[in-house]
Amino acid sequence: MSTKIKSARTLELGKIHMGATQIGMDAKDKDPDSTYRCMLWTVGRVRSAADLDAAGRKAVLAHLAARGAKFAWQRTTSRRKPPAKARLIYHIWNCLADAGVVENRKGLTAWLQSNTRREHPQGTGWSKPEFLPAKLKDQVIEQLKKWADRTQVEWK
Repeated sequence: MSTKIKSARTLELGKIHMGATQIGMDAKDKDPDSTYRCMLWTVGRVRSAADLDAAGRKAVLAHLAARGAKFAWQRTTSRRKPPAKARLIYHIWNCLADAGVVENRKGLTAWLQSNTRREHPQGTGWSKPEFLPAKLKDQVIEQLKKWADRTQVEWK
């Protein structure tokens, strides 16, 4: 079975379970007399959605849609870009790493925590540039710029 066909099948099965839940059927109920299992038998002549062929899946989806199911996926999280100053911090750090000045590209977290420990209310320091207060972002940017200038690393 090719990956494309398998992923379409998986998507359709997910939609069937989502639609059944939306209209009040418990798709996880193993009882053979449950409304979900009876609907599968009536529409697709199977007792499990996994046994449906492509035509059966389409018929079950049409049946659920006729009963009011909506098959729109909802995004649970959104990936936003960090603010401009935080991106600048990442950029300068990566330039330092590319030049070999910084041994570990992922060491920004440890470096930030050690350099912002004094200003942090709990004394632990901030772990990501996005979390820094505005005045500290400017200070961290200046520190990184000076470090890049001292080591003759082009960051602009």
